[in-house]
Amino acid sequence: MKIHDVNEDITPNRRRKRLGRGRGSGHGKTSGKGHKGHQSRAGYSRQATFQGGMMPVVRRVPKRGFNNRFALTAAAVNVGDLQECLEAGAEISPDALKTGQRPCPASDRPAAGAGPAPAVPAWRHREVQAAAAAGAAAAAA
Repeated sequence: MKIHDVNEDITPNRRRKRLGRGRGSGHGKTSGKGHKGHQSRAGYSRQATFQGGMMPVVRRVPKRGFNNRFALTAAAVNVGDLQECLEAGAEISPDALKTGQRPCPASDRPAAGAGPAPAVPAWRHREVQAAAAAGAAAAAA
């Protein structure tokens, strides 16, 4: 290969292939579609999963599980890190962890993890659960 061969087949403005314009064009008669068969017919389009008649991979592999659209994500909150972000005596609730500065990544439900406990935190987790249960019972009644 020489330097003048490098750009030989690169044509930025390639002319379109004019099909069915006589045998001399190289794309006449069957217009490059060959003889008979699916691909020669008008309106043919191959499925993306088609593998020449073999059972496609997407049908050979068994279906497993599903993606729950309504699932809530949980993130571990290191209890020792809470002391850095929250002042002493501050209320620690799921809502308080969701808003403002927090030591955990964004999630729907922060979950308490390991670490030394901060100076006397005011945990509201049980109270929040009790209030939610009472609200659900009142709504059902």
